[in-house]
Amino acid sequence: MDTNRRDRILVADHNPIFRETLAWRLRAAGYEVTTADTGEHAFLALRDWQHPVDWLYASAGLPILIDGWILADEYHDTCPTRPVVIAAQQVRPSQNGDIILAQPSPASVLEIIRELIAASHVLPAVTEVDPNISGMQRNNRAPAVSPTVPSEGCFGDLSALEEHDNDEQERALVLRGQLWHAASQCGAPQFRRQ
Repeated sequence: MDTNRRDRILVADHNPIFRETLAWRLRAAGYEVTTADTGEHAFLALRDWQHPVDWLYASAGLPILIDGWILADEYHDTCPTRPVVIAAQQVRPSQNGDIILAQPSPASVLEIIRELIAASHVLPAVTEVDPNISGMQRNNRAPAVSPTVPSEGCFGDLSALEEHDNDEQERALVLRGQLWHAASQCGAPQFRRQ
């Protein structure tokens, strides 16, 4: 991936207000955004090799033939180690490590995508330093976590990161753990190791 290029996010949702609000927030945060109102339009965007999609948010209930689950499978063909953020009526387990949220707000999706992108920019260097790091897999999938009692806010207290400012490897592990814990608190399913 070109490190000078901004992350491109595909937002696939049939609700125009949600889709455009999320796209606006992502653009304001500095990301490139492509939007799609149907699964077919999103599928075409995923297959556009000249404008590769780095991250995917999809509504599970997209109209016509291709839904969010099919888009997630297609996305994983090119980005097998990255989770998809999926909005669904009901939360269910994901074998691909996808983050499944029950009727999220644009703000919560933005925060989860921000955390995923931040973790992805730090974690590849961590696995190169020591591929046997406890709690991580070589393919950068998240460690298994169980949902617990919700903390203050969706992402809880990030002060633990300050304790590891000088140790990039430890900081990345703390960030990854908190990210996946936060996802479980926001309605994502229990994550399993692959």
